[in-house]
Amino acid sequence: MLKLLTLSCIYICCICPGSPADELADDLAAGRFDRALRQIEVLLAEPDDGSREKRQRLLELRAKCLFELANYPACEETLLRLLDTGTTTRLHKAELLAQVARLRSFQHNHSRAGKTIERALELADNPDLRRVAISIALRARKHEEALPHIKKVLEKLPRDPRAHYQLGLIQQRRGEYQLSIPALKRGLEVAALKNEASFELAMALRKSGRPSEALALLIDLLQEDPTIEHACYQAARCLLEIGGPGQARLAAYLLDYLKALKESNGPSSRDHHLAAAGKAAEAWLLRATTREALGDDAGSLVNLRKAEGLSPLSPAVILQGARFFLRRGLLEESRRRLARLGSAGEKLKSSVTERARALNKLQSGPWKTAALQLAACGWAEAERPLVEALAASRQAAPGKSVSLARLLLARNPASQPALLFLTEHTGAPRLVIPHLHYLARLCAADPENALRRKELATLRKLLLGS
Repeated sequence: MLKLLTLSCIYICCICPGSPADELADDLAAGRFDRALRQIEVLLAEPDDGSREKRQRLLELRAKCLFELANYPACEETLLRLLDTGTTTRLHKAELLAQVARLRSFQHNHSRAGKTIERALELADNPDLRRVAISIALRARKHEEALPHIKKVLEKLPRDPRAHYQLGLIQQRRGEYQLSIPALKRGLEVAALKNEASFELAMALRKSGRPSEALALLIDLLQEDPTIEHACYQAARCLLEIGGPGQARLAAYLLDYLKALKESNGPSSRDHHLAAAGKAAEAWLLRATTREALGDDAGSLVNLRKAEGLSPLSPAVILQGARFFLRRGLLEESRRRLARLGSAGEKLKSSVTERARALNKLQSGPWKTAALQLAACGWAEAERPLVEALAASRQAAPGKSVSLARLLLARNPASQPALLFLTEHTGAPRLVIPHLHYLARLCAADPENALRRKELATLRKLLLGS
């Protein structure tokens, strides 16, 4: 699909130069698939100039954008339209069928996905198509059905790291933990698999009686993302298996933190069911809500932008974005979003007005000045007002500081004022995992600080029981 994307993009720019084709190329290159999709719809709506190949290329790009935005039903429909228009070669048809099969698997229609990939393999047989068949079988938890496809890939590509990793998954599911370890390690060579492979390898190591090695992998995962519940739970189990009073205390802290994570996450998420049902924008909104509850404002805004890309005029999407910025004191940003709604957003507009009145009633001082400056700015220019508001809040409004620091990180992931505050804020023993995360980011933002690097190394030794 990535190859199709590159070739189609070059082709479109050659046959229809100028805007919006140039904008489309820029958006695709930058991964702005929501904006690219809107440009593609403009090009598809233009009068038909008789170029069948141009239309096919546009449909391929449309499918790619819809896939990246997780609108799987619409993506499948687009690919089926491409198949109906006829394709030039058996291989091209097989590749399109493989993408349809993958989409059906993502929508939990595993039976139809299996039949579709078999049709593709009847037309052509190559490692790329076999990889799709493997992923479909593994997603359906039919591990033994994936094995013949893995062997076919390894016959053609004996050093392929992904295929070796997938073989390791099957060995692990059979209970062959020691045997699976070398194969699972190969997954670490594939960037897209690194986190998943780290966890699976950790599981195999722990079940092979090597909890210390497993713990090191799990701590690496939690350092990068402190909200991975299953990694937190397994790290606590490793500490208990290693044994000792210090490890037992650390395990208790991790389990206490895990409980807080679960409470923030709420009930089992429905986002994948919404995506499978064709409600991709609703799925992204739900993911945005979950990330916000976990204190990940950056992740929340990423998911919100994906919802906006799919349904930019949806009242639900606009209202969620407006409420997000209202809660964080960016009143002007909230107003800008509500302006698109007309009368439908009157109730929330009243809330914005009430919040502005409340700010004006604050006692004069640095905090009031900073809060008013933040209220008057938009998101694009919010970094400096957020830095000033965070500094002022620490004395006058400490309850606001955590929220401001998290939002500042969403604006600038390497913001030292935000990272310094959050590192200090997570100093309690039960918050050792988020403390590790923010301290590691602070070291990355200020690599010359030897004292801080030493602090990080000491914390990691403590967590690893050494």
